[in-house]
Amino acid sequence: MLEVLNNVKFMPLFLTHCFGTLCDNLAKNIFVFLAAFFVQGSVYWIATAFAFYGLAFLVTSLFFGSFADKYSKALIIRRLKLLEVCVMALTLVSINFENRVMMLVCLTAFGFCSSAIRIVKYALLPELVSSKGWLSANALLKGFSFVSAILAMLMLYGLYISTRSTLFVMGGALMVSSILGYIFSLRLENDKTFKSNTQIPVKPINFIKQLSREVESNSALKFYLTAIAWYWLLGSVIAFFALNFCKTVLMARSSVLVAGMLVFSAGFVVGSFLCPYLFERKKMKGLMPICAFALSIFFLDCLAASHVLPQAKVPYNIQEFLLLGINAYRFFFDIFMGAV
Repeated sequence: MLEVLNNVKFMPLFLTHCFGTLCDNLAKNIFVFLAAFFVQGSVYWIATAFAFYGLAFLVTSLFFGSFADKYSKALIIRRLKLLEVCVMALTLVSINFENRVMMLVCLTAFGFCSSAIRIVKYALLPELVSSKGWLSANALLKGFSFVSAILAMLMLYGLYISTRSTLFVMGGALMVSSILGYIFSLRLENDKTFKSNTQIPVKPINFIKQLSREVESNSALKFYLTAIAWYWLLGSVIAFFALNFCKTVLMARSSVLVAGMLVFSAGFVVGSFLCPYLFERKKMKGLMPICAFALSIFFLDCLAASHVLPQAKVPYNIQEFLLLGINAYRFFFDIFMGAV
């Protein structure tokens, strides 16, 4: 892993990724907590906002790979990071004027940028790192994705999220992180493996059918795609219901939600850095079914622990929640191990 970090070609991509994921997490947190504390009908607004975000993410994921093959990947990343800076600026304007339509437009554009950069970034990775370093490089990118999530949550907790000024402070951090991401993208080495004669799909239905046939004919690819889809579906459900679960089931304040998300992100960091170790010792075979089973057990136990906690008339803060005893710590342990 140290060899990958010492790779001068990889570092600009790594730093672009770090600031990009920080920007990503800050933007998501701003919208979630804006809805939680300042917008009427917050559940419906969150559902609508993230439906737009998810739709943009899905459509881009399906079709943007052809652009990564046809054009220079480094150039695409630079253009997307510049677009991201503009989107973040418009996001601050929409928050200032409390314009929901503009917020939805910004979140949709952000979903496009986030998905497109992710596709191009992983397409560029094999050109910057040798095949022996792919898993370590991927672990670093994934691990620091959740380090950035921890930083974003710590920023929220430190500023105390229920104040209006917090949104503008986080908005400033959002703008700075997006600009730094663009600056480091300028240092990316230009790739020369793109194929200018690659056809961009103009008939999306036919393209999806062709892609489905290719997946259907490859049993290994079908298995891994199904597992990944299940994993992301589970993560999306958890992310969507976490806020209301904290309020209605745990009877807890936002500080408990922040603590839970910090523990969850820390578990992902540990799991990401364990992957190269397991792969080097050839212990990866059969690991996915075991992890899927363990994930289900930990989250079921997490639900069981949450339902035996005593109910309170006044919502718990994090200090009061931890004083509830073993079940409170059991709840956080299950979250951590599920993330690992």
